[in-house]
Amino acid sequence: MGEFLNSALFWFLLGVFFLLAELLHFGFVLSFFGLGAVIVAVLTWTGVIGSPVLQLVIFVGSSLLLLFLLRNRLATVFKGKIYGKDKQVDEIIGEKAVVVNDLTPGTLSGKVEYHGTMWEAQSDIFIEKGKTVEITGRENLTLKVKPV
Repeated sequence: MGEFLNSALFWFLLGVFFLLAELLHFGFVLSFFGLGAVIVAVLTWTGVIGSPVLQLVIFVGSSLLLLFLLRNRLATVFKGKIYGKDKQVDEIIGEKAVVVNDLTPGTLSGKVEYHGTMWEAQSDIFIEKGKTVEITGRENLTLKVKPV
């Protein structure tokens, strides 16, 4: 009976470790391995399983089963809501922005303000500070713009 308690305690502590590690990881994966370890701890503690090999198989199986069945469903619950504009970055094409630093072709010193956020910007022609531009594209965090 002592071996069952030691095994159950091991699996329980492993489960707690995975659940705490999830707080630092934010990937919403480790918690399912934590739940799998807790399942094995309970089954071991109650005497349903005793073999270390069977414990490991149930741990891996239950963890992966929970991960594949519940991750997407629970991710929407824990994701939260984002308020404000619901536009994706690629949907800003055609929007207007204001030049904050002069845009000189071939340099990365130009900046524009779009909805209160400063963006690096590039243009094929010189555009001076204060002018309104139209966003024509995006490359990583740099907006491609043209004069209006």
